Amino acid sequence: MKYIITESQYKRLIENETGDRVPNWLRRRLNNFEENLYKIAYENNPNDFSDEFEFADTMLTWAVNDSRLHYNDEYGDDTFNLLKDMYGDTLFDIYYSLLDSENEDNEIFDI
Repeated sequence: MKYIITESQYKRLIENETGDRVPNWLRRRLNNFEENLYKIAYENNPNDFSDEFEFADTMLTWAVNDSRLHYNDEYGDDTFNLLKDMYGDTLFDIYYSLLDSENEDNEIFDI
């Protein structure tokens, strides 16, 4: 499900979720990053990963590389940890929803 919000609503949402921790250069790129992250996450089979943590880390890494969100060394690990905080729960939800849909497709019912 997608929601359409204004730019000012988006800014308030990001500020409420993360406070002042998001650098301006990252905030400008979040929209493109989110689109890539969700696209990549929904295109991958959760059964290919050992658990939800590996899935989330891998999806974030691929989305950072795919969206060309090359952050400088000054922010490196801090920025990646911030992205984990911002999108970790969402990626876990995606993991479980995809895992459940895979299991539903493979269930065999005895009559």
